[in-house]
Amino acid sequence: MLPSGLNSVSFLAASVSSLTDRAGAQIASLLVLRDVTEQVDADRRLRELLEDRTRLVDTLQADPHAACDFYAGLFGWEIAGPGPMPGGGEYFVARVGGQDVAGIATRPAGSDTAPAWTTYVRVADAADAAARARRAGGTIVAEPFDALPAGRAAILACPGGAVFGVWEAHEREGAQLVNAPSAWAMSTLMTDDAERALAFYGTLFGWQPQTFAAGPVAVTLCRLPGYVGGKEEQPVPRDVVACIMPAGTSSPPAWHVDFWVDDADAAAARAERLGGRVVVPPYDAANFRQAVLADREGAAFSVSQLLRNRREATLPEPPGTAPS
Repeated sequence: MLPSGLNSVSFLAASVSSLTDRAGAQIASLLVLRDVTEQVDADRRLRELLEDRTRLVDTLQADPHAACDFYAGLFGWEIAGPGPMPGGGEYFVARVGGQDVAGIATRPAGSDTAPAWTTYVRVADAADAAARARRAGGTIVAEPFDALPAGRAAILACPGGAVFGVWEAHEREGAQLVNAPSAWAMSTLMTDDAERALAFYGTLFGWQPQTFAAGPVAVTLCRLPGYVGGKEEQPVPRDVVACIMPAGTSSPPAWHVDFWVDDADAAAARAERLGGRVVVPPYDAANFRQAVLADREGAAFSVSQLLRNRREATLPEPPGTAPS
């Protein structure tokens, strides 16, 4: 079972705007072809397309330098930085092929929160999102704070207690590379009250559910109408922004992150050699071979290897939905 704690205060201070999905590319072409007035409108449209989707992940660690060494060895990440954090500490940006994929930072001294990975959702206004989350039954863990010039963030918790962040982008949008080997692929909310979670996140971000059975387990895909991301070969619709799965009665609700790898078995073996831990050994699940790992400080995450020869087993679209 995955550890449930998530770090509470962090931001991706040096990530840059992503135009890697289809919607972003369409807007980018407008920026080249049109005059200044139309450029402003295109930028607004791009930001609207990116809002309400999971946008970046980071982890706070007591020894961020050691964490950088671990993840560089595991995923081949290039580490940039450090930059300063508000109140002290350092923030590093992890990159693949020069593109930002995640953040690693110093955990505040005296923090009683276990090291873990935090997922952030892109919003137009962090303060407004925090206020709406409170009205919807959530909790503000950390009031909106500046991470200038990159943007502004707040740390929230849903009614079940799962902690997540919201990110109001100014100069920088978030992860540049996703759904690629060594990059972040998906964030999953582990909870045994999916109905309550869906009501909250649907109200806050407009996510719409698609639930299916994976053996005895009910899995819910959170879809954002109008969003087109990911890759054509992925086995889920391209408007999926998150996933909800049962946590088990002994585990409180929590968000967990998943990274794509070329070889899940090799990644598990490397994690152990680097001083990490294999929480769940590699196993096959539908279109993937997956494993649950933990870094040197205990922050848990999963890795997924897409099994190319099983791509035909993709999820059917729900009735009345155009293919993504």
